[in-house]
Amino acid sequence: MKNLKKLVFWGIAILFVFASATSVEASWENNGERKYEQGVLVTIDGVDYSPSQFMDRVIECTENKGTAEDKLNDAGYIVSSEYDESGKRTILSVDKLVSYYKYDAFGRLIHENRNNGVEIDYFYDVDGLLEAFDYKGDRYHYVYNEKKIIVGLMDANDNIICHYKYNEFGNPTCDTWNFVGDCINPYRYNQDYYVKSLGLYLLGDYAYYDANQNVVISADVFLNEERLYGHETIFHNYANLSATQVSLLMQNAQQYYSNNLYRNNAAFSGNAWYTSLSGNNDFFLCARIIYAENGYRFAANEDKGVLNNLLKNNRQAEGWIIVNRLLEDLYRYNHSLGSQFSTFQIGELPSVYSVLTYMQNGLAFSSLNSDEAKSAVDPFGNVAYQEAFWIACCIKVCSNFDEWNTIVARPTGVTYQCYNKGSLSYSSAPSSGWGLVYIPGCTTNFTNRSSYAGFPYRDNFEPNGESWIKYFNVVHSYPSETLKIVNLYYN
Repeated sequence: MKNLKKLVFWGIAILFVFASATSVEASWENNGERKYEQGVLVTIDGVDYSPSQFMDRVIECTENKGTAEDKLNDAGYIVSSEYDESGKRTILSVDKLVSYYKYDAFGRLIHENRNNGVEIDYFYDVDGLLEAFDYKGDRYHYVYNEKKIIVGLMDANDNIICHYKYNEFGNPTCDTWNFVGDCINPYRYNQDYYVKSLGLYLLGDYAYYDANQNVVISADVFLNEERLYGHETIFHNYANLSATQVSLLMQNAQQYYSNNLYRNNAAFSGNAWYTSLSGNNDFFLCARIIYAENGYRFAANEDKGVLNNLLKNNRQAEGWIIVNRLLEDLYRYNHSLGSQFSTFQIGELPSVYSVLTYMQNGLAFSSLNSDEAKSAVDPFGNVAYQEAFWIACCIKVCSNFDEWNTIVARPTGVTYQCYNKGSLSYSSAPSSGWGLVYIPGCTTNFTNRSSYAGFPYRDNFEPNGESWIKYFNVVHSYPSETLKIVNLYYN
Protein backbone atom coordinates (compact mmCIF):
# COMPACT_ATOMS: atom_id res chain seq x y z
CA MET A 1 0.00 0.00 0.00
CA LYS A 2 1.39 3.40 -0.93
CA ASN A 3 2.09 6.15 1.55
CA LEU A 4 -0.36 9.07 1.88
CA LYS A 5 -3.23 7.03 0.57
CA LYS A 6 -6.65 8.31 1.51
CA LEU A 7 -9.03 5.59 2.66
CA VAL A 8 -12.68 5.69 3.65
CA PHE A 9 -13.89 3.48 6.52
CA TRP A 10 -17.53 3.39 7.62
CA GLY A 11 -18.33 6.76 6.08
CA ILE A 12 -15.39 8.67 7.56
CA ALA A 13 -12.50 9.86 5.46
CA ILE A 14 -9.21 9.27 7.27
CA LEU A 15 -5.67 9.80 6.11
CA PHE A 16 -3.50 6.75 6.85
CA VAL A 17 0.25 6.86 6.42
CA PHE A 18 2.06 3.53 6.68
CA ALA A 19 5.63 3.39 7.94
CA SER A 20 7.74 1.13 5.81
CA ALA A 21 10.48 -0.50 7.85
CA THR A 22 10.18 -0.30 11.59
CA SER A 23 10.20 -3.24 13.97
CA VAL A 24 9.25 -1.96 17.40
CA GLU A 25 9.15 -5.05 19.58
CA ALA A 26 11.89 -5.02 22.18
CA SER A 27 12.90 -7.80 24.56
CA TRP A 28 15.17 -8.25 27.51
CA GLU A 29 16.42 -11.04 29.71
CA ASN A 30 15.34 -11.36 33.33
CA ASN A 31 16.13 -14.44 35.40
CA GLY A 32 16.25 -16.52 32.25
CA GLU A 33 12.77 -15.47 31.12
CA ARG A 34 12.36 -13.61 27.88
CA LYS A 35 9.73 -10.90 28.08
CA TYR A 36 8.25 -8.50 25.59
CA GLU A 37 7.87 -4.76 25.84
CA GLN A 38 5.28 -3.47 23.40
CA GLY A 39 6.37 -0.38 21.54
CA VAL A 40 4.79 2.06 19.10
CA LEU A 41 1.82 0.63 17.24
CA VAL A 42 0.44 3.77 15.64
CA THR A 43 1.25 7.48 15.41
CA ILE A 44 -1.67 9.93 15.40
CA ASP A 45 -1.04 13.60 14.69
CA GLY A 46 2.60 13.15 15.66
CA VAL A 47 1.92 11.34 18.94
CA ASP A 48 3.06 7.72 19.34
CA TYR A 49 0.73 5.13 20.84
CA SER A 50 1.48 1.67 22.18
CA PRO A 51 -1.39 -0.87 22.18
CA SER A 52 -2.25 0.14 25.75
CA GLN A 53 -2.13 3.86 24.97
CA PHE A 54 -4.30 3.38 21.89
CA MET A 55 -6.81 1.58 24.10
CA ASP A 56 -6.85 4.66 26.34
CA ARG A 57 -7.56 6.77 23.28
CA VAL A 58 -10.45 4.51 22.27
CA ILE A 59 -12.00 4.96 25.72
CA GLU A 60 -11.49 8.74 25.59
CA CYS A 61 -13.22 8.86 22.19
CA THR A 62 -16.21 6.82 23.39
CA GLU A 63 -18.96 9.41 23.56
CA ASN A 64 -22.68 9.65 24.14
CA LYS A 65 -25.64 11.19 22.38
CA GLY A 66 -28.17 12.59 24.81
CA THR A 67 -28.67 11.14 28.29
CA ALA A 68 -30.58 8.37 29.99
CA GLU A 69 -32.71 11.07 31.63
CA ASP A 70 -33.74 12.31 28.17
CA LYS A 71 -35.15 8.87 27.40
CA LEU A 72 -36.95 8.67 30.75
CA ASN A 73 -38.47 12.13 30.29
CA ASP A 74 -39.60 11.17 26.80
CA ALA A 75 -41.38 8.23 28.45
CA GLY A 76 -43.28 10.55 30.79
CA TYR A 77 -41.05 10.70 33.87
CA ILE A 78 -39.70 13.94 35.36
CA VAL A 79 -36.04 13.13 36.04
CA SER A 80 -32.80 15.10 36.06
CA SER A 81 -29.27 14.58 37.35
CA GLU A 82 -26.24 16.76 38.01
CA TYR A 83 -22.63 15.55 38.07
CA ASP A 84 -19.33 16.74 39.46
CA GLU A 85 -16.23 17.23 37.30
CA SER A 86 -15.24 13.57 37.76
CA GLY A 87 -18.59 12.33 36.43
CA LYS A 88 -20.12 11.27 39.75
CA ARG A 89 -23.84 11.94 40.15
CA THR A 90 -24.24 14.57 42.87
CA ILE A 91 -27.96 15.35 42.52
CA LEU A 92 -30.89 13.19 41.45
CA SER A 93 -34.28 14.81 41.04
CA VAL A 94 -37.37 12.65 40.48
CA ASP A 95 -40.55 14.67 40.23
CA LYS A 96 -40.34 16.84 43.37
CA LEU A 97 -37.99 14.64 45.42
CA VAL A 98 -34.34 15.74 45.23
CA SER A 99 -31.43 13.69 46.60
CA TYR A 100 -27.91 15.05 47.12
CA TYR A 101 -24.96 12.63 47.19
CA LYS A 102 -21.43 12.59 48.59
CA TYR A 103 -18.80 9.89 47.88
CA ASP A 104 -15.55 8.56 49.31
CA ALA A 105 -12.24 8.04 47.46
CA PHE A 106 -13.52 4.78 45.97
CA GLY A 107 -16.61 6.41 44.50
CA ARG A 108 -18.88 4.80 47.10
CA LEU A 109 -21.89 6.71 48.37
CA ILE A 110 -21.31 7.78 51.98
CA HIS A 111 -23.91 10.50 52.55
CA GLU A 112 -27.35 11.24 51.14
CA ASN A 113 -29.53 14.22 51.92
CA ARG A 114 -33.09 14.37 50.54
CA ASN A 115 -35.23 17.48 50.42
CA ASN A 116 -38.01 15.66 52.32
CA GLY A 117 -35.87 15.61 55.46
CA VAL A 118 -34.33 12.17 55.09
CA GLU A 119 -30.58 12.17 55.76
CA ILE A 120 -28.53 8.95 55.65
CA ASP A 121 -24.88 8.05 56.22
CA TYR A 122 -23.59 4.79 54.70
CA PHE A 123 -20.79 2.55 56.00
CA TYR A 124 -18.70 -0.23 54.40
CA ASP A 125 -16.63 -3.08 55.81
CA VAL A 126 -12.92 -3.61 55.09
CA ASP A 127 -13.76 -5.57 51.94
CA GLY A 128 -15.95 -2.79 50.55
CA LEU A 129 -19.25 -4.53 51.33
CA LEU A 130 -22.11 -2.21 52.25
CA GLU A 131 -22.44 -2.81 55.98
CA ALA A 132 -24.83 -0.34 57.59
CA PHE A 133 -26.46 3.07 57.47
CA ASP A 134 -27.34 5.71 60.08
CA TYR A 135 -30.75 7.35 60.07
CA LYS A 136 -32.07 9.71 62.77
CA GLY A 137 -29.32 8.64 65.16
CA ASP A 138 -29.95 4.90 64.79
CA ARG A 139 -27.79 2.41 62.95
CA TYR A 140 -29.27 -0.30 60.73
CA HIS A 141 -27.25 -3.22 59.36
CA TYR A 142 -27.76 -4.91 56.03
CA VAL A 143 -28.65 -8.60 56.09
CA TYR A 144 -27.21 -10.73 53.28
CA ASN A 145 -27.91 -14.27 52.17
CA GLU A 146 -25.22 -16.77 51.21
CA LYS A 147 -25.00 -15.21 47.72
CA LYS A 148 -24.29 -11.76 49.16
CA ILE A 149 -27.74 -10.51 48.16
CA ILE A 150 -29.35 -7.92 50.45
CA VAL A 151 -32.43 -9.62 51.93
CA GLY A 152 -33.22 -7.37 54.89
CA LEU A 153 -32.27 -4.86 57.54
CA MET A 154 -31.45 -5.39 61.20
CA ASP A 155 -31.59 -2.80 63.99
CA ALA A 156 -29.10 -2.30 66.83
CA ASN A 157 -30.92 -4.94 68.90
CA ASP A 158 -30.55 -7.57 66.15
CA ASN A 159 -34.22 -7.37 65.26
CA ILE A 160 -35.07 -7.91 61.60
CA ILE A 161 -37.07 -4.82 60.64
CA CYS A 162 -37.27 -5.23 56.88
CA HIS A 163 -37.41 -8.10 54.37
CA TYR A 164 -36.72 -7.99 50.62
CA LYS A 165 -37.56 -10.47 47.88
CA TYR A 166 -36.68 -10.24 44.19
CA ASN A 167 -37.29 -11.74 40.80
CA GLU A 168 -34.46 -13.43 38.90
CA PHE A 169 -33.01 -10.09 37.75
CA GLY A 170 -33.25 -8.31 41.09
CA ASN A 171 -36.58 -6.54 40.71
CA PRO A 172 -38.07 -6.12 44.22
CA THR A 173 -41.24 -8.17 44.47
CA CYS A 174 -41.86 -7.73 48.20
CA ASP A 175 -40.72 -5.14 50.74
CA THR A 176 -41.84 -5.31 54.35
CA TRP A 177 -40.95 -2.40 56.63
CA ASN A 178 -41.83 -2.37 60.31
CA PHE A 179 -42.34 1.39 60.50
CA VAL A 180 -44.79 3.95 59.15
CA GLY A 181 -44.28 4.90 55.49
CA ASP A 182 -41.97 3.48 52.86
CA CYS A 183 -38.62 1.85 53.62
CA ILE A 184 -36.09 4.68 53.48
CA ASN A 185 -33.19 2.37 52.54
CA PRO A 186 -32.49 2.63 48.78
CA TYR A 187 -30.05 -0.27 48.52
CA ARG A 188 -31.33 -3.60 47.29
CA TYR A 189 -30.17 -6.83 45.72
CA ASN A 190 -26.46 -6.73 44.83
CA GLN A 191 -25.76 -3.44 46.68
CA ASP A 192 -27.60 -1.54 43.97
CA TYR A 193 -29.35 1.80 44.51
CA TYR A 194 -33.09 1.43 43.86
CA VAL A 195 -35.25 4.46 43.05
CA LYS A 196 -38.65 3.19 44.13
CA SER A 197 -40.61 6.06 42.57
CA LEU A 198 -39.16 5.12 39.18
CA GLY A 199 -39.08 1.37 39.72
CA LEU A 200 -35.49 1.50 38.44
CA TYR A 201 -31.98 0.90 39.73
CA LEU A 202 -29.24 3.47 39.25
CA LEU A 203 -26.72 1.68 37.04
CA GLY A 204 -23.38 3.37 37.62
CA ASP A 205 -23.48 7.13 37.17
CA TYR A 206 -25.12 7.53 33.78
CA ALA A 207 -27.64 4.74 33.30
CA TYR A 208 -30.68 3.07 34.85
CA TYR A 209 -31.76 -0.55 34.96
CA ASP A 210 -35.31 -1.84 34.75
CA ALA A 211 -35.06 -5.18 36.57
CA ASN A 212 -38.70 -5.93 35.85
CA GLN A 213 -38.24 -5.77 32.07
CA ASN A 214 -34.48 -6.55 32.17
CA VAL A 215 -33.66 -3.44 30.15
CA VAL A 216 -30.75 -0.99 30.47
CA ILE A 217 -31.71 2.66 29.92
CA SER A 218 -28.61 4.65 28.95
CA ALA A 219 -27.33 7.32 26.64
CA ASP A 220 -26.73 6.30 23.05
CA VAL A 221 -23.06 5.36 22.89
CA PHE A 222 -20.75 5.71 19.90
CA LEU A 223 -17.06 5.80 19.09
CA ASN A 224 -16.04 9.16 17.61
CA GLU A 225 -13.86 7.81 14.81
CA GLU A 226 -12.88 11.26 13.57
CA ARG A 227 -11.42 12.12 16.99
CA LEU A 228 -9.87 8.68 17.27
CA TYR A 229 -7.75 8.95 14.13
CA GLY A 230 -7.15 12.71 14.06
CA HIS A 231 -5.79 14.32 10.91
CA GLU A 232 -2.93 11.93 10.16
CA THR A 233 -2.53 8.34 11.24
CA ILE A 234 0.61 6.26 10.71
CA PHE A 235 0.32 2.53 11.35
CA HIS A 236 3.73 0.92 11.83
CA ASN A 237 5.11 -2.46 10.94
CA TYR A 238 4.87 -4.37 14.19
CA ALA A 239 6.80 -7.54 14.98
CA ASN A 240 6.02 -9.84 12.02
CA LEU A 241 3.06 -7.87 10.68
CA SER A 242 3.08 -5.21 8.00
CA ALA A 243 1.59 -1.78 8.57
CA THR A 244 -1.30 -2.77 6.29
CA GLN A 245 -2.05 -5.85 8.37
CA VAL A 246 -1.85 -3.82 11.58
CA SER A 247 -4.25 -1.19 10.24
CA LEU A 248 -6.81 -3.79 9.18
CA LEU A 249 -6.68 -5.53 12.57
CA MET A 250 -7.13 -2.26 14.43
CA GLN A 251 -10.01 -1.14 12.22
CA ASN A 252 -11.73 -4.52 12.60
CA ALA A 253 -11.42 -4.30 16.38
CA GLN A 254 -12.72 -0.74 16.25
CA GLN A 255 -15.72 -1.83 14.19
CA TYR A 256 -16.61 -4.60 16.67
CA TYR A 257 -16.29 -2.12 19.55
CA SER A 258 -18.26 0.68 17.90
CA ASN A 259 -21.07 -1.52 16.59
CA ASN A 260 -21.57 -3.65 19.70
CA LEU A 261 -20.69 -1.76 22.90
CA TYR A 262 -24.36 -0.96 23.52
CA ARG A 263 -25.55 -4.53 22.87
CA ASN A 264 -26.14 -7.39 25.36
CA ASN A 265 -25.93 -5.03 28.34
CA ALA A 266 -28.95 -6.41 30.21
CA ALA A 267 -28.62 -9.00 32.96
CA PHE A 268 -28.41 -12.77 32.48
CA SER A 269 -29.69 -15.45 34.82
CA GLY A 270 -29.16 -19.14 35.49
CA ASN A 271 -26.05 -21.32 35.59
CA ALA A 272 -26.04 -21.72 31.81
CA TRP A 273 -26.54 -18.01 31.10
CA TYR A 274 -23.54 -17.84 28.79
CA THR A 275 -24.84 -20.29 26.16
CA SER A 276 -26.46 -17.40 24.26
CA LEU A 277 -23.01 -15.80 23.94
CA SER A 278 -21.39 -18.58 21.93
CA GLY A 279 -20.26 -18.56 18.32
CA ASN A 280 -19.97 -15.07 16.84
CA ASN A 281 -21.15 -13.58 20.14
CA ASP A 282 -18.28 -15.01 22.18
CA PHE A 283 -16.57 -11.62 22.50
CA PHE A 284 -19.47 -10.44 24.69
CA LEU A 285 -18.76 -13.33 27.05
CA CYS A 286 -15.05 -12.58 26.87
CA ALA A 287 -15.68 -8.96 27.88
CA ARG A 288 -17.92 -9.96 30.77
CA ILE A 289 -15.39 -12.45 32.13
CA ILE A 290 -12.52 -9.94 31.91
CA TYR A 291 -14.69 -7.33 33.61
CA ALA A 292 -15.90 -9.75 36.28
CA GLU A 293 -12.35 -10.86 37.09
CA ASN A 294 -11.44 -7.23 37.78
CA GLY A 295 -13.96 -4.43 37.37
CA TYR A 296 -12.54 -2.02 39.94
CA ARG A 297 -11.88 1.62 39.20
CA PHE A 298 -11.06 4.43 41.61
CA ALA A 299 -12.97 7.71 41.64
CA ALA A 300 -11.49 9.93 38.97
CA ASN A 301 -11.47 13.01 41.18
CA GLU A 302 -8.92 11.44 43.48
CA ASP A 303 -5.20 11.19 42.77
CA LYS A 304 -5.52 7.57 41.70
CA GLY A 305 -4.29 7.73 38.09
CA VAL A 306 -1.47 5.25 38.68
CA LEU A 307 -3.81 2.83 40.42
CA ASN A 308 -6.40 3.05 37.65
CA ASN A 309 -3.65 2.35 35.14
CA LEU A 310 -2.70 -0.76 37.11
CA LEU A 311 -6.33 -1.88 37.20
CA LYS A 312 -6.40 -1.47 33.43
CA ASN A 313 -3.23 -3.59 33.30
CA ASN A 314 -5.05 -6.25 35.32
CA ARG A 315 -7.82 -6.40 32.74
CA GLN A 316 -5.29 -6.59 29.92
CA ALA A 317 -3.58 -9.47 31.73
CA GLU A 318 -6.91 -11.30 31.97
CA GLY A 319 -7.12 -10.97 28.20
CA TRP A 320 -3.69 -12.59 27.85
CA ILE A 321 -4.63 -15.46 30.15
CA ILE A 322 -7.52 -16.18 27.79
CA VAL A 323 -5.23 -15.86 24.73
CA ASN A 324 -2.55 -18.11 26.23
CA ARG A 325 -5.06 -20.82 27.09
CA LEU A 326 -6.43 -20.67 23.56
CA LEU A 327 -2.96 -20.72 22.00
CA GLU A 328 -1.98 -23.75 24.05
CA ASP A 329 -5.02 -25.75 23.00
CA LEU A 330 -4.82 -24.68 19.36
CA TYR A 331 -1.33 -26.18 19.28
CA ARG A 332 -2.53 -29.32 21.03
CA TYR A 333 -5.43 -29.68 18.60
CA ASN A 334 -3.18 -29.29 15.56
CA HIS A 335 -0.74 -31.89 16.92
CA SER A 336 -3.32 -34.45 18.08
CA LEU A 337 -2.59 -33.88 21.74
CA GLY A 338 -5.06 -33.83 24.60
CA SER A 339 -6.67 -30.56 25.59
CA GLN A 340 -5.46 -28.51 28.54
CA PHE A 341 -7.85 -25.56 28.80
CA SER A 342 -10.88 -26.35 26.65
CA THR A 343 -13.01 -29.10 25.23
CA PHE A 344 -12.46 -29.79 21.55
CA GLN A 345 -13.31 -32.57 19.15
CA ILE A 346 -12.07 -33.57 15.72
CA GLY A 347 -13.21 -30.93 13.27
CA GLU A 348 -14.04 -28.44 16.03
CA LEU A 349 -11.22 -26.03 16.86
CA PRO A 350 -10.74 -24.73 20.38
CA SER A 351 -12.40 -21.33 20.70
CA VAL A 352 -12.60 -18.41 23.08
CA TYR A 353 -16.01 -19.71 24.16
CA SER A 354 -14.72 -23.23 24.89
CA VAL A 355 -11.82 -21.77 26.90
CA LEU A 356 -14.07 -19.47 28.93
CA THR A 357 -16.61 -22.20 29.75
CA TYR A 358 -14.25 -25.15 30.33
CA MET A 359 -15.28 -26.76 33.61
CA GLN A 360 -12.92 -29.71 34.00
CA ASN A 361 -9.93 -29.96 36.35
CA GLY A 362 -10.99 -26.87 38.24
CA LEU A 363 -9.88 -24.63 35.36
CA ALA A 364 -13.08 -22.65 34.81
CA PHE A 365 -12.79 -18.93 35.38
CA SER A 366 -14.05 -18.31 38.89
CA SER A 367 -16.18 -15.41 37.69
CA LEU A 368 -18.09 -17.47 35.11
CA ASN A 369 -21.26 -17.69 37.21
CA SER A 370 -20.65 -14.62 39.33
CA ASP A 371 -23.08 -11.72 39.70
CA GLU A 372 -20.39 -9.45 38.28
CA ALA A 373 -20.41 -11.42 35.02
CA LYS A 374 -24.19 -11.72 34.77
CA SER A 375 -25.33 -8.28 35.92
CA ALA A 376 -26.51 -5.44 33.70
CA VAL A 377 -23.77 -3.00 32.71
CA ASP A 378 -23.73 0.67 31.74
CA PRO A 379 -22.06 0.91 28.30
CA PHE A 380 -21.14 4.59 28.66
CA GLY A 381 -20.42 5.36 32.30
CA ASN A 382 -18.42 2.21 33.11
CA VAL A 383 -14.83 2.70 31.95
CA ALA A 384 -13.73 -0.67 33.36
CA TYR A 385 -16.29 -2.45 31.18
CA GLN A 386 -15.32 -0.36 28.15
CA GLU A 387 -11.70 -1.44 28.64
CA ALA A 388 -12.75 -5.08 28.98
CA PHE A 389 -14.88 -4.78 25.86
CA TRP A 390 -12.04 -3.28 23.80
CA ILE A 391 -9.70 -6.09 24.89
CA ALA A 392 -12.34 -8.66 23.94
CA CYS A 393 -12.80 -7.04 20.52
CA CYS A 394 -9.03 -7.15 19.91
CA ILE A 395 -8.97 -10.83 20.84
CA LYS A 396 -11.94 -11.47 18.55
CA VAL A 397 -10.32 -10.17 15.34
CA CYS A 398 -7.05 -12.11 15.73
CA SER A 399 -6.26 -15.72 14.90
CA ASN A 400 -2.57 -16.27 15.74
CA PHE A 401 0.13 -15.23 18.18
CA ASP A 402 1.65 -12.50 16.01
CA GLU A 403 -1.73 -10.81 15.65
CA TRP A 404 -2.64 -11.03 19.33
CA ASN A 405 0.86 -9.92 20.30
CA THR A 406 0.43 -6.85 18.10
CA ILE A 407 -2.91 -5.36 19.18
CA VAL A 408 -3.78 -6.93 22.55
CA ALA A 409 -1.94 -4.81 25.12
CA ARG A 410 0.46 -6.85 27.26
CA PRO A 411 1.39 -5.29 30.62
CA THR A 412 4.78 -5.59 32.27
CA GLY A 413 5.19 -8.97 33.97
CA VAL A 414 2.79 -10.85 31.69
CA THR A 415 4.09 -13.56 29.36
CA TYR A 416 2.82 -17.13 29.22
CA GLN A 417 0.89 -17.20 32.51
CA CYS A 418 -2.45 -18.98 32.23
CA TYR A 419 -3.82 -18.31 35.72
CA ASN A 420 -4.81 -15.42 37.93
CA LYS A 421 -5.76 -14.97 41.55
CA GLY A 422 -7.88 -12.14 42.95
CA SER A 423 -9.45 -11.32 46.31
CA LEU A 424 -6.05 -10.56 47.77
CA SER A 425 -5.41 -8.98 51.16
CA TYR A 426 -2.41 -7.60 52.98
CA SER A 427 -1.97 -11.06 54.53
CA SER A 428 -2.09 -12.95 51.21
CA ALA A 429 0.99 -14.78 49.99
CA PRO A 430 1.99 -16.43 46.70
CA SER A 431 1.62 -20.20 46.60
CA SER A 432 4.85 -22.17 46.76
CA GLY A 433 3.72 -24.03 43.64
CA TRP A 434 3.43 -20.92 41.49
CA GLY A 435 5.90 -19.48 39.01
CA LEU A 436 6.13 -16.10 37.27
CA VAL A 437 4.00 -14.40 39.93
CA TYR A 438 3.35 -10.78 38.98
CA ILE A 439 0.84 -8.07 39.66
CA PRO A 440 0.33 -6.91 36.05
CA GLY A 441 2.03 -3.60 35.40
CA CYS A 442 4.50 -3.96 38.30
CA THR A 443 8.09 -5.07 37.80
CA THR A 444 8.38 -7.04 41.06
CA ASN A 445 8.56 -10.81 40.66
CA PHE A 446 6.76 -12.31 43.67
CA THR A 447 7.67 -15.93 42.89
CA ASN A 448 8.71 -17.81 46.06
CA ARG A 449 8.09 -14.74 48.23
CA SER A 450 6.39 -15.01 51.59
CA SER A 451 4.03 -12.06 50.94
CA TYR A 452 3.16 -9.27 48.53
CA ALA A 453 4.97 -6.74 50.68
CA GLY A 454 6.80 -5.38 47.64
CA PHE A 455 3.57 -4.04 46.15
CA PRO A 456 4.40 -0.32 46.09
CA TYR A 457 0.93 1.22 46.50
CA ARG A 458 -0.44 1.43 50.00
CA ASP A 459 -3.15 3.13 51.98
CA ASN A 460 -1.53 4.28 55.19
CA PHE A 461 -4.91 4.39 56.95
CA GLU A 462 -5.39 0.63 56.71
CA PRO A 463 -3.69 -2.17 58.72
CA ASN A 464 -0.11 -2.73 57.53
CA GLY A 465 -0.60 0.01 54.96
CA GLU A 466 -1.28 -2.42 52.09
CA SER A 467 -5.02 -2.39 51.57
CA TRP A 468 -4.80 -1.30 47.93
CA ILE A 469 -3.73 -4.82 46.96
CA LYS A 470 -7.24 -6.16 47.56
CA TYR A 471 -8.34 -4.46 44.36
CA PHE A 472 -5.77 -6.24 42.19
CA ASN A 473 -5.04 -9.68 40.75
CA VAL A 474 -1.81 -11.60 40.41
CA VAL A 475 -1.01 -13.73 37.38
CA HIS A 476 1.07 -16.89 37.60
CA SER A 477 2.04 -20.13 35.96
CA TYR A 478 2.57 -23.64 37.29
CA PRO A 479 6.20 -24.75 36.75
CA SER A 480 4.99 -28.33 37.04
CA GLU A 481 3.05 -27.92 33.78
CA THR A 482 4.54 -28.50 30.36
CA LEU A 483 3.07 -25.74 28.21
CA LYS A 484 3.87 -25.80 24.50
CA ILE A 485 3.49 -22.04 24.18
CA VAL A 486 6.57 -21.41 26.34
CA ASN A 487 9.07 -22.55 23.70
CA LEU A 488 6.84 -21.65 20.75
CA TYR A 489 6.35 -17.99 21.57
CA TYR A 490 8.15 -16.92 24.72
CA ASN A 491 11.70 -18.26 24.44
